[in-house]
Amino acid sequence: MKRLLALLALTVPVTAADVIISWDHPPDDPASIAGYEIFYGPEKRFATNRVRVGYTNSVRIANLTNDTYSFTAFSKSTNGLYSLPSNELQVKLPRPSTPLNVTLKLIITIDTP
Repeated sequence: MKRLLALLALTVPVTAADVIISWDHPPDDPASIAGYEIFYGPEKRFATNRVRVGYTNSVRIANLTNDTYSFTAFSKSTNGLYSLPSNELQVKLPRPSTPLNVTLKLIITIDTP
């Protein structure tokens, strides 16, 4: 039995960013809140993505590739009703002047008869 060993080095540019959004729970009746939904997209007032989170006060949204994003939050009650939207938050993501590179090394072992 022989083994074939291959080594692959791959360099790829990393150009995505993560955003962490946090908020305060409503002080009046927090037990009535089932969770939150964050809507976001690359243009103001045009959300193309939605993230559902439970009863928490922050969320990480990963792999954002555009320069600017707008975010709006809604709370959802335990009986399924949505709140009015939060104020829209617009975020301009910092970009490195030169792309970051990640090098991946993959070792493949194949058994041959």
